[in-house]
Amino acid sequence: MVQKGYIVTGDECDIKFRNLKETYKRIKENNSETGRGTITWPYFDQFDSIFAFSYAVQPLATASNTKGYMSRPSTSTDTVPTYKDISDDTISSPVPTKKRRVASNNEVEPAWMTEFRRDQQERQ
Repeated sequence: MVQKGYIVTGDECDIKFRNLKETYKRIKENNSETGRGTITWPYFDQFDSIFAFSYAVQPLATASNTKGYMSRPSTSTDTVPTYKDISDDTISSPVPTKKRRVASNNEVEPAWMTEFRRDQQERQ
């Protein structure tokens, strides 16, 4: 990056990426709630392809003092989550599925995202 004129430290890159991930989480949460306006972000699709099934973004279960806990389905998007009460009574609630926007061929992925994907593949 220094050869291209960017003088940044590893800590600065880490902070930047954490902020981008937090932006993604905030937008994903906002857009999943009804009655709220949809927020758009140019990098949402790239981050969604990386973190869509991450437990850091979508926890395995969430607690509520009114509905017990909500268990998230493993990785299948076509099943309906089940609310389990403390008394183990099960209530099914259909959740509408949103269609994901598919990136068109003329959209170019940012260079930093391409480099991040390559680094992730090398680590595996």
